[in-house]
Amino acid sequence: MNEIMAPMLRKFVLVFVDDILIYSKTLEDHAQHLQQVLAVLEQQGLKVKKSKCAFAKKEIVYLGHIISAQGVSTDKSKVAPIIKWQPPANKGAQYVWNSEKEAAFQALKSALVTALVLALPDFSKTFIVETDACGKGVGAVLIQDNHPLVFIIKALGPRHKGLSTYEKECLAILMAVDKWRSYLQHARHPETDGQTERVNQCLEGFLRCFVSSCQTQWAQWVPLAEFWYNTMIHSTLGKTPFEVLYGHTPKHFGVDVVDSCQIPDLHQWLKDRATMQQLLHQHLERQQQRMKSQADKKRTERHFEVGAMVYLRLQPYVQTSVATQGTHKLAFRFYGPFQVIEKVGKMACKLALPLSSKIHHVIHVSQLKKAVSSIVPVQDQLPEPYCEEVVPDMVLGSRWCHRDSVLVRQVKVRWQWPSEALATWEDEEELKIKYPIVQLGDKLDLKERVMSWTKGMT
Repeated sequence: MNEIMAPMLRKFVLVFVDDILIYSKTLEDHAQHLQQVLAVLEQQGLKVKKSKCAFAKKEIVYLGHIISAQGVSTDKSKVAPIIKWQPPANKGAQYVWNSEKEAAFQALKSALVTALVLALPDFSKTFIVETDACGKGVGAVLIQDNHPLVFIIKALGPRHKGLSTYEKECLAILMAVDKWRSYLQHARHPETDGQTERVNQCLEGFLRCFVSSCQTQWAQWVPLAEFWYNTMIHSTLGKTPFEVLYGHTPKHFGVDVVDSCQIPDLHQWLKDRATMQQLLHQHLERQQQRMKSQADKKRTERHFEVGAMVYLRLQPYVQTSVATQGTHKLAFRFYGPFQVIEKVGKMACKLALPLSSKIHHVIHVSQLKKAVSSIVPVQDQLPEPYCEEVVPDMVLGSRWCHRDSVLVRQVKVRWQWPSEALATWEDEEELKIKYPIVQLGDKLDLKERVMSWTKGMT
């Protein structure tokens, strides 16, 4: 239902499973909105029961709440028994009921039955999240125009009760963002382009190094983040943003050399700043090296000269136009060898592929491998597009193997394509499901029976 009503959702329609709520500011708008919703239901072949519908109401009960122009409030019928509570009676013990206790009792009942009236969200306005934390729990309120929309309260478990107040408040923020992500990560996001997002990523990494290095003093150096970014050389510009804007390198407080400062306090501050910058620089370099080493684990330097013979790697799960056989794991990983006839930049080569090839002749070097003797099977011809599905030809043997502490029976199957000599171990149950005609008891010729069965299914 959410997909069907997507163009109107949260504009004038709310959906919960098969319940549809249409809200409008005026009766004229309501009639137009109702007509649009009914038209969509008619297009989708859906019907509504008239006895369960209500139209043009100023107040309506929806999912146990009363929705009106004032907002969302609690259904009074749900709290009516609380209003009828009688004062507690004596049970064998001396108990004095006076006016003070009566007032407290009535105040308690009033607090239980008087719920906060929540407003409906307006996605054209700004949302504000207020959070708080205490020793036993955390809470958050989503606010718009100084009026609450929704709130959440969560008790802390034993592991989180030992956290500091600062950590509990951070936990409350994370809880609120995760709970109300649809309200906060909206299409009208303040990050309007990739450059802004990249700046935010840089600042996050910079501040992370701050907190890691100086857990007690990092807040004093937060303004240095702006100075760092404006004095960082950009790869595109070749200069810092400050130099591009003003034409010279920045001088903090007009002082370019620490030793030239004659004010003791400022001189000490500049020395501390230089120490902090050096420390951050070391952390950032270490993080860059760590990221590079992780990324380089699956990378290799590959260079091929013109005239070299290479194998071409095809991925059956991606390049389906040249690898459409049913069993992907039986496909050859490499084809060829083919000759490099031209180098296209540093990272691609043009190959002398057959004229019947359905793929482009310019290939990235990551998909090429030098043609040397290898134990990995290599096919000398590219696969034909839209080839028949591979089918089993003969069962050669069987075995038992352990998988997650369970014995699984496997059979060794010789396949019809791409090579009669190619055989693999397959789970017996999975093979029976995919090829019900296969008899696994003996080494039988299965090709004709499987082919006749697959033809009968089409």
